[in-house]
This record gives sequence, C-alpha cells and structure tokens, in this order.
Amino acid sequence: ISRYKTKVSASVKLYYRYAEYDKLIHSFEESRETSYSLIINNIRSTLASKKKAEESSVRLLSEEIYKRVLVFLSEN
Repeated sequence: ISRYKTKVSASVKLYYRYAEYDKLIHSFEESRETSYSLIINNIRSTLASKKKAEESSVRLLSEEIYKRVLVFLSEN
C-alpha cells in the first residue's frame, strides 16, 4: 500500500460591480491537500479512496472560502 496526495486549490476574487466597470475589492488563494491509498491489485478501492479524498478536499476548501468571504464582508 502506498500513500498519495491530492491537492485542490482556488483563486478567489471579489468584485464590486459599477455601471461602467467592475472593481476588484479582495482576492486570495486557498488550497487543501488530502492523502489516499494506492492498493496494488485493487483498482476499485484505489479509485474509491481517491474520489473520497477529492470530495473531502473540495468540501473543506469550500468551507474555508465561505468563512474568509464572510469575515471580509463583516469587516467592511
């Protein structure tokens, strides 16, 4: 059994929309890593493990982005 990592990242930009143009008011980058197992001679378990790791990374990343946006909006 070997361990691998999957990384999910996002570049988030918040804009304020004016009639003529959009003004960038805040931007940040966020990423998450999770590991999964490579099980020799068992491709189904490997794929299931990778899928679960990716889903977990995306969920954690989206929660962190949501929190950071809320903090930014509450300060302004």
